[in-house]
Amino acid sequence: MQHKEIVKKEKVKNSLKWSFLLVAFNIISKFLIKIVLAKLLVPKDFGLITICFIIIPLAEIISDFGLSSVIIQKKYKKDLKLLSSIFWFNCFVGVLIFIILNFLISPIFSDYYNEPDLTKYILVISLSLIYNPLILVKRTFLHIDLNFKLIFFINFAAVFVSSVVAILLALKGYGIWSLVFQYVISTFIVFMLYYYFIKWRFLYYFDFKKLIDVLKKSTYDMLTKIIGFIESNAQIIIISYFLSVEEIGYFNFAMLFTISILKPFNQAIKKVFFPFFSKIVYNKNRIKINHLNQIKFTLIVFIPLLNFLFFYSEIFLNKFFGDKWLGSILILKYLSLFLLIKCFTGTPNIIIKSLGYFNQFFYLQLIRTVIMILFLSFGLHFYNFIGMLIFMIFAQILINIVDFQFIKFKINLKYNELLSTIIPVLFLLIFIVSVSYFQTKIFQPNLFQGIFISVAAYVLIYYYFFKKNTILKNDIS
Repeated sequence: MQHKEIVKKEKVKNSLKWSFLLVAFNIISKFLIKIVLAKLLVPKDFGLITICFIIIPLAEIISDFGLSSVIIQKKYKKDLKLLSSIFWFNCFVGVLIFIILNFLISPIFSDYYNEPDLTKYILVISLSLIYNPLILVKRTFLHIDLNFKLIFFINFAAVFVSSVVAILLALKGYGIWSLVFQYVISTFIVFMLYYYFIKWRFLYYFDFKKLIDVLKKSTYDMLTKIIGFIESNAQIIIISYFLSVEEIGYFNFAMLFTISILKPFNQAIKKVFFPFFSKIVYNKNRIKINHLNQIKFTLIVFIPLLNFLFFYSEIFLNKFFGDKWLGSILILKYLSLFLLIKCFTGTPNIIIKSLGYFNQFFYLQLIRTVIMILFLSFGLHFYNFIGMLIFMIFAQILINIVDFQFIKFKINLKYNELLSTIIPVLFLLIFIVSVSYFQTKIFQPNLFQGIFISVAAYVLIYYYFFKKNTILKNDIS
């Protein structure tokens, strides 16, 4: 029994390693490719692709219908008839959404922004709605088995090939099409590799009664994801209604250095901890320890980066991009503060879903969404765009409080436990911010000195948190 437990721990630790390798690769590669494309493209291109990705991810959430989470949480891996029913249902929903999106929704967006080509971009990108459902079950199998090594190599191949193609297209003057085909090629390669490596085969079988029982559970998850998507993208959704395509592009560019980095980071954590927590639902203490360590780990990873963006964004953008993206400087500063506050909450979603509280999670996401939209709308209405950015930060502080109140009883989490976790990180934050402040205010702001401060901070983090204290020592314990 003890040997099996040791094997399980090693498997999860190995999965954690590959998951973080995956997220590091995704963040670095996507960051670098978009940096290259930002030098070749204009703000309007980024604005148009942002509009496309308001629509497509939401359509993908509906297409999934929350079924992947339920398969993982309820461990339906061996029920071939049920999985086949899920497979056929997802295929039907994917095709249906593809038709509705391209014949009803995309023309509305095209007319609103007066961009006739927008329908073409959405049509090509939405092709993933047809082939992604074919690998939904295969994808969940890898997550259930914690096989993140294979997931890493699949994503590596997809990102590498699609990035090379995107750069070549941008160099040849294809503009926004380089971003469109980057997404399509990446998702299609993932589809092909999942289909080749995972040997599961569906049956020509459909049991509506069995499916209904599962849909009762998954519908909450789908609605929760929809509301969560609206909450996490509320800024883009609101400014897309009020601002021009170019201004949307500036916001998207600022997100590239902030929110677009945190999202895949949290997704990688979710991929490991959701199936892991689902297996240890009766051991709340282990869940709590891992949750607190994840908050600490997230903060120490992001603090030097966000400090650099806040103090050195203007000189950084001037140095590498000239004056084309200067409209993103102030946005970048506010988003850095917003992201820092967001890091303090961790990923409570994983805990709530892994414990099976899908209906409660729905209400939590609803509360978050209402808070964010109300604050953003109030700030934009009374204080214009800058007001929206300021109230976005206040909204996230309130959401952090709500999140803590929501999970503290579920895993017996106390205020003093959270404080003891983040206090050492707060000292690190104060130190780095103080050094950067005096460097930029007393002396002439210098990009290379800013880079040096950030690198030195990461060296300090490695020595104190990893080598000396071993932050991950208690993880997956």
